[in-house]
Amino acid sequence: MKPELYYCKHRDCKSCLETARPAFENLETKKGEVYTFESVEVYTLVFLISGKVLVSCNEFIDVPLHSGEISLWPMNSKCSWKTLSDTSCIVFRGGDDHVPCDRKSLERPTHSWHDAIPAFRTLIIKARLMEFLESVKQYLDDGVVCPYMYIARQKELSMIFRAYYPAEELVPFFFPTVRRTHAFESFIMNNYLKVKGVQEFVDLSGMNLSTFNRKFKSHFKQSPYQWLIQQKSKHIYHDLSATNKTFAAIAREYDFSDASHFNRYCKAMFGASPSTVRKRRTP
Repeated sequence: MKPELYYCKHRDCKSCLETARPAFENLETKKGEVYTFESVEVYTLVFLISGKVLVSCNEFIDVPLHSGEISLWPMNSKCSWKTLSDTSCIVFRGGDDHVPCDRKSLERPTHSWHDAIPAFRTLIIKARLMEFLESVKQYLDDGVVCPYMYIARQKELSMIFRAYYPAEELVPFFFPTVRRTHAFESFIMNNYLKVKGVQEFVDLSGMNLSTFNRKFKSHFKQSPYQWLIQQKSKHIYHDLSATNKTFAAIAREYDFSDASHFNRYCKAMFGASPSTVRKRRTP
């Protein structure tokens, strides 16, 4: 039985009555269900309390996530999951204003984030973190929506990571969020899905082409053209491997002129035709 809540009776607190969705969400799924997220607009942490799922995130396809593990989905990723059993999880949607671990504490150790290799990584939900998640789940189940309480819980989550996890584990796990601390990098990550080419990026930035190219290379260590091609290929590979979108729909979404053009692209980037790439996925 849910306890009675009184915050709605405090009419002077409009924040609780008019708040947006909390950063935390309690999500329960049934075996066999498939969820597809077209674009993860902010980085997202998935804490799997119970059950097992296969996660597909960009170029990483059908990676097992087990009960008691945490998965991080980078900003502007294409992600989906297949539930292999009934599951219960807490989803945390972050943003540049509240990273769930102090950036400075991750940048100080000898284990520099510059040396981290991008990969699909998981963390174990340790005992104190599990206690925290269970309390958050209880608040969500009770219907508590006060934004100030969830802001406090975000800060608590950050402190739990710092107190109970070594930097050697946190640095590679939070690599997709920690490395993008510069305003220019945030601008790129927030807008690359909205442009069709380098020139549109240049126009949007307000810089001239040479300045944009120089700044881009200093931050991403490759040309903007190469980087955009790489990001495009990750999203296409995900759509082929982790969704049931038709090849024609994928080709239209990524502005291929026709099916033969799309087919040539897949053979050049993935070494196989679209149909062969799709056949590789886990049944």
